[in-house]
Order: sequence, then C-alpha cells, then structure tokens
Amino acid sequence: MEELFGRAKLPGEGEKHFIFFSKSGFTKKFMQAASEKSNVKLITFKDMCS
Repeated sequence: MEELFGRAKLPGEGEKHFIFFSKSGFTKKFMQAASEKSNVKLITFKDMCS
C-alpha cells in the first residue's frame, strides 16, 4: 500500500483517495494498515453484491 501512495504523489496535487477492490477479501494486515488511513476505502465482492 505504501508503495502505491508513493507512486501517486504529484507536486501541487491535493490529497489522493484510494479504493481497493478484492474478490476474495483482504488480509488482516492490509485491513489494519487501511484502517489507519482516512483516504483508503476497502471494498469486497460481498460489499458490491449487497
């Protein structure tokens, strides 16, 4: 996740928001990291179907 944040940084740009999609779900480590960021949203296949 941190690598993606680093690649997305552009001079003069505002805050970026990231949405990650997963068909099989996310690891606990990834969910923990995402919960510490206000600009990250995790969406599972189950979320899309409900």
